[in-house]
Amino acid sequence: MPPKLTIFYDPSINYDIVENVVEGLKITFEIGIQSIKKRELENITFNKASYQYDGQKLLNMLIDEENITYFLWLVNEDLYVPGRNFVFGLATQF
Repeated sequence: MPPKLTIFYDPSINYDIVENVVEGLKITFEIGIQSIKKRELENITFNKASYQYDGQKLLNMLIDEENITYFLWLVNEDLYVPGRNFVFGLATQF
């Protein structure tokens, strides 16, 4: 049985978009969805100099706070990781 995915999304994202992403994941990857939850970005990860959020810090905070293995976080802001100006996605293995 494939793993179930928890979806987090930034409240500024229209829920219709979230539903479309969820349906696309189900159809394309035949993956189950555990739950769908709103989650705001943490202000402490915001870099005032670049007007971007630190994606690695956000990912680490989510991993530390949630007891889940597989998740996707849809955000509506500009993210970066140290050494890169921007990211389209970020993953980790644990």
